[in-house]
This record gives sequence, structure tokens and C-alpha cells, in this order.
Amino acid sequence: MILKPADVSPHNISEYYQLSDWALLIEKDILAVERIYIIDNDKPVLFAQIYIYHLIGSYTQLYIPRGPILYQDNLSTKQKDEFWDNIKSIANKYKAVFTLIEPAELNPTQIWDAHTKISSTERLPHQTQILNLEQDEEKLFQSIHSKMRYNIKLAERKGVIIKKIKADDAQFEIYFNAFFELIQQTSIRGKFAIHNKEHYYHLLTHSLTTIQTSLIIAEYESTVLAANIILDTPNSRIYLHGASSNQYRNLMAPTLLQWESIKEARKLGKTIYDFWGISITKKSWQGISRFKIQFGGKTIDYPSSHIIIHNHIIFSLYSLFRKLRGKSI
Repeated sequence: MILKPADVSPHNISEYYQLSDWALLIEKDILAVERIYIIDNDKPVLFAQIYIYHLIGSYTQLYIPRGPILYQDNLSTKQKDEFWDNIKSIANKYKAVFTLIEPAELNPTQIWDAHTKISSTERLPHQTQILNLEQDEEKLFQSIHSKMRYNIKLAERKGVIIKKIKADDAQFEIYFNAFFELIQQTSIRGKFAIHNKEHYYHLLTHSLTTIQTSLIIAEYESTVLAANIILDTPNSRIYLHGASSNQYRNLMAPTLLQWESIKEARKLGKTIYDFWGISITKKSWQGISRFKIQFGGKTIDYPSSHIIIHNHIIFSLYSLFRKLRGKSI
């Protein structure tokens, strides 16, 4: 069945992209959201939260990040057909050219074999670094690379101060503006695109039931040197966005900021600290990936993206447009 917008999605979902609260947090960035929920004998079989984005003209694209969520190892042909029939129905409703799927785990049921093809398109990183927080603090600290441990202690000795800023704090606007200035600096330094200011502001001022967002900052003599947006789900903390200053880089503020965030997540009872994304192959990601990996944990590899094309003519034109711009799909 296709859930109505007012319907609540299942709660036993570990992937925050598939939580209804995440759809609410990014509602300004999307045209709409739809949900497919397949049940058999009152037991959940499959759930998918689908985001609808504008593509070109009056056409759209459907996107399933870190989904669909499968509740059993094997789906029947009838259940698979029901899923794809619903996808086609949603695609027709929104004039979707294609559906992009970025699954969270390998799919033992091969649900997309006959319907999709592998795509090189990535809206999300296909690797991340995960820390298991179900261990004592000293063991966590010792698992960090020795150079990073030294930098943490150096930042502490030099007087770098860590603060957690919530949306209702009196100085929130001041610190938020500092964060946005830093992320602009960081994007220029790292040569990557960022969201508009309203996107980050909406994230930080709209914490919901299953997702809470916070701004944490590293400050030295009243100067903000680094700032991160963190996202807390019931079991996990995700390091979602990070920014750092071009000043006082010798004080190693981002390292201490990350460590304090990890410690707090553990104290709050989170079991996982997710660094959100790394890449051991992309040259432009080497610096930030090395930074994250040196905090320990393990590297998670996500499966390849899959795509199903609904309108082949418009898709061919769109693909040509992207190819002319040096991009693939």
C-alpha cells in the first residue's frame, strides 16, 4: 500500500533517511514525499520512503536513500511486483523520469534485478566510518591514531573550548552565522558545494521526535575555529556537516571537537557514531577521509546505486545534458 502523507512510517528503522522526521527536516528541499509499506499477515515486509525532486521542466526524479527497508530475507514474486507497481504509480503521479535507489545493504532477495540497472550516480557517499560506542571511554581513546590523540591533548592544553549550541540558546544566531561563514571557507578550501543558509538553519531549528540536531563549536579566545552539525537518532549520532577556520589551524580544534562529540554521544547512550561519509578512492576526499578513519572504528561499504527509467526519451535528453557538463548518471 502507499501510505498517505499523514500516515506515520514504521519506528523500527535504523536508517535515518527512511524516517518520516527526516523528510520533515528537509521538506524545503523536496517537492513531496511518498511511502510504500508492504504487509503480509499483519507483519511488515518492506518499507520505502521516496523523495520527489524537481528534475527538468515539469519532470521529476524519485529517490530512495538507504532503502528500501526489508524486514525478511526473501520476498515473494507477488510482494516484489506490488513494490514495483507502487513505484510506477508514484512515478506517473509526479511525471518522474527515473527512480534512483541507494540501498543500505546488499539485497538478498534481488528485488531490483529485472527492473533496474546499476548507476554510477551517487547522491550519498558509498562508504562511511562507524564507531562502536559500546565500549569504555579509555578503549575508545586508545583506538584513535596516536597523532590524533596528541592533537586532542594539544587542543585541550592550548585552551580550546567546546560548546553545544541549541536553537533556543540566547547566542544561537551568533554561533549559527559563525558556522555558515566557516562552512563557506571550508567549501572553498575543499572545493565542494554546500547547501544554502536556509537549509542549515532549518535543520538546526526543527528537531523532532526521532531526530534531534545540534550545533557544536570549538572556540579559542572568543573566536570560533570549528563547528559541526550533529544529528541524533534514538541509537546513533551522525556527524552530518563540519566546518573549520583558516585561522589557528595549529590548535587542532576540529580534532578535539570530534572527540568531545563522540564522548557525549556515548554518555547519552548512543551505540553508534557515524562519520556519514568517506571515500578511499576519490582523490578530493582523501584529507577528510583520513581524518575520520584515524578516529578508529570500521569502514562500511554500501552497495552500488540502482536506477529504473520511466521515461526513456526525457532520460536520454537529460543524460546528454549531464554528459555535456562532464557528469554521468
